[in-house]
Amino acid sequence: MNNSIKISLSLISLLFLSCASGVLKEVNLLYDSGEYKAAVKSLNTIIENTPENADAHLLLGKTLQAQGKSSSAFEEFKIANKLAPNNKDAASALQRYFADDGKQKLAAGKIEEAISLYDRAHKLDESDSESSLGLANALIKFGQLSKAEGLLDKVSGPKEEVNKSRTQIEKRKKIASTAFTKGKKAYDKGQYSSAKKHMDKAIMNNRDDNDIKYYSYMSNGLFLYKKGSRWQIWDAIVEFGKAAAVNPLSAEANYYQALGYLKKDDKDFDNILSFYEKALELDVDGKFSSQIKKGLKKQRQRKKVLDEFWGK
Repeated sequence: MNNSIKISLSLISLLFLSCASGVLKEVNLLYDSGEYKAAVKSLNTIIENTPENADAHLLLGKTLQAQGKSSSAFEEFKIANKLAPNNKDAASALQRYFADDGKQKLAAGKIEEAISLYDRAHKLDESDSESSLGLANALIKFGQLSKAEGLLDKVSGPKEEVNKSRTQIEKRKKIASTAFTKGKKAYDKGQYSSAKKHMDKAIMNNRDDNDIKYYSYMSNGLFLYKKGSRWQIWDAIVEFGKAAAVNPLSAEANYYQALGYLKKDDKDFDNILSFYEKALELDVDGKFSSQIKKGLKKQRQRKKVLDEFWGK
């Protein structure tokens, strides 16, 4: 391509940009007056000729959003933000989209989706009180109280709304504590179905408390273990593993993993003996030590007999 052609194309591009700038002002008037259909038509023409016009994509996104076309608006906001990452209006529009969508999802009870959307809004502008408060409220409903408290500490206002959120945190902590106490009593009595019901309620209200998490996993595991089907035993082992991850010093969780593998496949000596030995290491003379020692001795003897039978 020779220089004269390059210069001509550059001049044409500048002409389009100049014209687009003028047309955008007119399209803004259409948008402000609610003439969205005409605005969309004009904006599509501008973008067709100047596809890197961030302002046009931004206004198109706002217009589509006003028409209730959220997903299409979102795509335009993303393009505008990508084309002009330092454009505060583009970033603000994208941030506002995430916050508004998060608010709708939270109202519809889609809490995890709301958390994801509010989190994206918060990351775009951590100083925005509305999205920070929205994220905190979504986290409270999900039971992630510590993270919610951390966000509320940084929210500058409105104080009345922040105080309402703090009240909800205290309310959920109380509900969780009451449910945990009932669940622990049932657990200690070996009433695992009842324990599971109460622990489920406790963890829904407070997912941060390690005692609640531990006994929730153990209750779920023992409930499944007692039911006894093959797939339920595997799920039980997974729950016992989660409990052990929460409390790595728990002999109980390792002991029940050994029993789970024994019930699932009584020839899986690698896992059976490994978890028995780990449990004994953690509880040499404790609550489960007698059962662990007897079980470990028995499984070692079984393995020896089978090894001798097969000439190992």
